[in-house]
Amino acid sequence: MPRTQQNLTSLRDTFSQILGNQKDHYTDTRIPELLFRLGLDDCTEYSSKRRHLEKAVENASDAQMVAAAQRALEQIGFDVHERDQLQELVWDDGTAPIIPGRYRRELAEKLNTIELYLDRAAFEQVLSELWQIDTLSVIDFTWSTPTLRKEIIRHYIENSDWDAVTLFDKLGAFQSSHARFGRFIEALASSRVLPSESAQRIFIEIVNGTLSACGVHVVVGVGEDAFLTASLAYMGSGKQSSPKNLIFASTAKPDLRLGNALDNDIEIVTGAENVLIYDRPIGSAGLLWRDLQAWYSQTHSIDEGQAKNRLYRRLEACLPKSSPPQVLAFSSFYKAFTTAIPELPALLPEVWFHWDPQTVSKRGKQALLRARMDFLLLLPGGVRVVIEIDGKEHYTDPNGRPSPRTYAEMMAADRPQSGHLIASRNWVRSTTYTIPEANPFSPWKWTNRHAWQGRRALIITPAGPFNGTTWEATLQLVLKSKFGADGYQHVPATPGDFGIEGFTKHTGLAFQCYCPDALYERTVLNKKQQDKITRDLKKLKDNQSSLQGILGTTKIKDWYFITPEVAHNALLTHAQKKQDEVRAWSLPHLDENFTVLIHDIDFYIQEINQHRISAGVPISIGQDNQTIPKVNEGLTSYDENLERKTELRMSEKGERAVAALFKLTKNSFLDHDSFFQDLYAKSPQTYFQVAKTLNGFEENVEEWSLTTSDHPDKLVEMIKNRLAARLLDDERLKIDGTLTDDIVRRTVARWLAVCQLDFYS
Repeated sequence: MPRTQQNLTSLRDTFSQILGNQKDHYTDTRIPELLFRLGLDDCTEYSSKRRHLEKAVENASDAQMVAAAQRALEQIGFDVHERDQLQELVWDDGTAPIIPGRYRRELAEKLNTIELYLDRAAFEQVLSELWQIDTLSVIDFTWSTPTLRKEIIRHYIENSDWDAVTLFDKLGAFQSSHARFGRFIEALASSRVLPSESAQRIFIEIVNGTLSACGVHVVVGVGEDAFLTASLAYMGSGKQSSPKNLIFASTAKPDLRLGNALDNDIEIVTGAENVLIYDRPIGSAGLLWRDLQAWYSQTHSIDEGQAKNRLYRRLEACLPKSSPPQVLAFSSFYKAFTTAIPELPALLPEVWFHWDPQTVSKRGKQALLRARMDFLLLLPGGVRVVIEIDGKEHYTDPNGRPSPRTYAEMMAADRPQSGHLIASRNWVRSTTYTIPEANPFSPWKWTNRHAWQGRRALIITPAGPFNGTTWEATLQLVLKSKFGADGYQHVPATPGDFGIEGFTKHTGLAFQCYCPDALYERTVLNKKQQDKITRDLKKLKDNQSSLQGILGTTKIKDWYFITPEVAHNALLTHAQKKQDEVRAWSLPHLDENFTVLIHDIDFYIQEINQHRISAGVPISIGQDNQTIPKVNEGLTSYDENLERKTELRMSEKGERAVAALFKLTKNSFLDHDSFFQDLYAKSPQTYFQVAKTLNGFEENVEEWSLTTSDHPDKLVEMIKNRLAARLLDDERLKIDGTLTDDIVRRTVARWLAVCQLDFYS
């Protein structure tokens, strides 16, 4: 997940202020030198040294500002409070694995069996870089109370009064951000602290054995000092190294040879202009567009402005003209994300996975098929995502008829791509149910951000569709896991939520969720969101007595308004205004620095997808992978299909029977969308399970259509009966006969209309 706009705004404001605080450490003549070291452009108009430093940050591009903040943390000795604040914002780039408090504690317990360090000085240095171990107590500013460093030296380093659990607790590791905890574990595994490979491997083995339960492991590499490096990543992000050879954007099979087999050096013998080979190391952040653009700029000796356009055109030119959907997918990706592209993983087209100097005919049965991938994304943490855009030739026979055998052979050819997440999208007729409008690459018209209009809108988000009910239910799961270590408490709305739907007992964070249940224009949605904030903050005052009973000694410091999207920046202004009003109330259960924060879905998308995985539901990247399509648009061709097939089914009966059955079937078809929309609104879990069942059953429908010799009407009835039995026998569904009949009637009508169910005899 890339940085959110809110993170970039907060980082810019904070970095500007913190860098401005360095004014007393630099003369006017030294400030330009500092800005140069940080990679910031100097400015000529300023009223003071503070403004000189602040304006350099304010005028920087997002990428330039982020890089400068990282360099500043490395080069400037900030006050530890400022350092920690800046670290958290710099690290908040969506790449840190989520490690709940339970597993942090279990890890600390298991680390009691080993020495955490071999180099004491490096160990203390790591602690001081990540934790506040040299600050005095805020209560006792005298030297009578020892610093945390002195306590660690006395109780952990020089004596064994503390174990690893106590050390972690004193540092604050059980309550810290996921990014800070992850960097702490990576630093403890480093050769700085453990200059012994065997000791590193023992440490890493303990970490993997503990954190695998929450889907996290250590990706091991080799550093410049020949010791091991350790990076935490999600499992499935592969225990795989970064790609050694990245050969892409080719219009034909490249003419390659190994220039040096010992070093795996690849040379292009002929046709160098027809292929690109990325020859730089790919770090833990994956391969971002800005990295690819910088490489292209230097390789072709052109400035980055030219490289941006020429690289895009070069990648676009390699796409096969015979696959318009692939071309559309490529252009839609870059159009959809526009200004965010530099910080996103590059969408690489026509990437070589298999390469064999022999032709398929010469290699015979041992040939490597499906040599190229349509698209490849190299994500943070070593995750590789392969995207295949499949046309009808991938699942039809040479005559254009559906062929399960062809599709099975196609999928078998994809199987060897182990270590990759494979996303296959069929364009002519999908064998995976999707909502076409939810897909920005879809050939259907994309009309708005919502899946449909109706009594209850489902708002399409990067984590799938939501309404008010499903949004709150999902966020409750996320908040319980994300803030469980902080003492998260759910506040049920009985008799009322009192302006909060949950809070953390130990840290004073409060949360309120909001998702619209109807379709609104942006200005209207902004007004709805502002009104919601106003009403709920007023509840903090109106329900003071009840809230004090719930909160106890906890004071609310930060109040989070969590909504799928921020409709207008005026919402931030409104939040600031209401924050000032609430502070003026001086309520005993609110902190004097009470703060209102607006969060959109980007803050929680990793946790949402983790819960989807735990529930057995596929992760979402903006659409749901198992949903029921809207197909009742452009009804002319569907009418023709239904009319032709109804006549075949009623071949032995008269025109009246044909007309009556045609009307019934068409009505079921037209009612298909609204029926499944209502099913989703009432029971998303049932909806997804039904979609999963229909996915698997549909391939059988195609095969039966091809192989049966029964009368068309008998074939239809046979399919209805078998589908009904499949649904009723599914113990996870637990639906009755009436609902089963409703599902079967509308689904079969859709299959008849769009040709999954056809008659060939």
